[in-house]
Amino acid sequence: MNTRAWPLMVTVSWQTLRVQTGDPSFPITLTGPSRIVELFHWRRGKPSPGVWVIENAPGCRTLRTEEVDWSSFPVAEAHQEMMKHDEICSRYLLQLKIAA
Repeated sequence: MNTRAWPLMVTVSWQTLRVQTGDPSFPITLTGPSRIVELFHWRRGKPSPGVWVIENAPGCRTLRTEEVDWSSFPVAEAHQEMMKHDEICSRYLLQLKIAA
């Protein structure tokens, strides 16, 4: 008889995660492309300073990346948004350098 070993850890979908920044007593919740990019960074173990990820449920517990089901995460979209953000930042820095 075959038995199936169930994982001991319950996973949550990446879509139910809340990405927050700012003052922990009054945090700002990130949405849209910035949320996707920050989740991508967090997933890779390189979260941005001052950004944290919690479960969007009563109790709002902090999670580890291993506790998240990433099977449907839009990696290509996140990568594209990161490239857009990097391009905007480099243009801004170039303008600052020219103005100085």
